[in-house]
Amino acid sequence: MNCFRLVLILVAGVLFPSMGPAQSEPTLVTKNFRFEDGIYLTYHSFQTNTPDLRWEEVEAKWYANPQTFLTQLEYLHSRTGQPGILPDSIWGFSLHGIPYVRLSRDWIQKELATFAPLQLRGKICYFSFDRKDTTQVLITAYNPVNGMPFRQGMVDKELEVVYPKILLFETGEIVDFNRENLIDWISDDPDLVKAVQALKETELDTKLFKSLLIYVDRNEAYIYSEE
Repeated sequence: MNCFRLVLILVAGVLFPSMGPAQSEPTLVTKNFRFEDGIYLTYHSFQTNTPDLRWEEVEAKWYANPQTFLTQLEYLHSRTGQPGILPDSIWGFSLHGIPYVRLSRDWIQKELATFAPLQLRGKICYFSFDRKDTTQVLITAYNPVNGMPFRQGMVDKELEVVYPKILLFETGEIVDFNRENLIDWISDDPDLVKAVQALKETELDTKLFKSLLIYVDRNEAYIYSEE
């Protein structure tokens, strides 16, 4: 290769460095990171913070529970004349910067597609939902005269149960939030793994989530958007 061809190649490399999609600077996902508002048809769209549809491009009707923040989506219609979008077909959406993930029909029995907000964002995200479950409880009948029990029996009782979930930002995988799954996902932080393993059963309700917060603070996640 002569010197003239080498100079041309070097100049071309400077002027036209890449023909692929441009990558913007990565964005740190903090615990309260606010995502772009809109509809995310796929997890990849959410992961890159690029909504497939903006709210101004659709007509939507939803119902939000002010206590649990669970949101049921009745319909989505495009304003541009495109075919209607089934709420059960989208990954989720973001409203006022808060992302909502669609819950599996196996998790919650609702007539409409139901979405829960990601209450914690980061390398591991967290969300939860409550559901009424029927369980059997022991009921005792007492003699009103002497106060002594005289009959016992199991009866069905409906209880409100909270189901916590965690989402791995790198892959979109969702699992139950418990000690075993958390240890599996924080294996790159051995000191924290030891701390979680040492938790007593009576401490899990209060300290397991604190352990997740510590992990998210110490281990960063980034959004890599394509321009």
